[in-house]
Amino acid sequence: MHNASVPKRMWSVHNVACQNRTNNDTEGWNKKWNRTIAKAGPGYYETVLQLGLQQGDTENVFAQIAGRVPPPPCKAKHVKKDARVQE
Repeated sequence: MHNASVPKRMWSVHNVACQNRTNNDTEGWNKKWNRTIAKAGPGYYETVLQLGLQQGDTENVFAQIAGRVPPPPCKAKHVKKDARVQE
């Protein structure tokens, strides 16, 4: 692939260990975004508003990862399932 605008080393996962090799994260975000907008042609201000809300969600996730904010509590049904799996 000659004359590529994105170098192969940026996207190739050949011989790369311990790296996410799927685009599931991107697909999940795209599905959530499409459900959030849920219109054929959302307006500019609606799009900007939703992007701002998405940014807030992303910052909360980063704060949880960094340990500054505790994660939300697990639902009881998930706690029970996890306990059964651990047995």
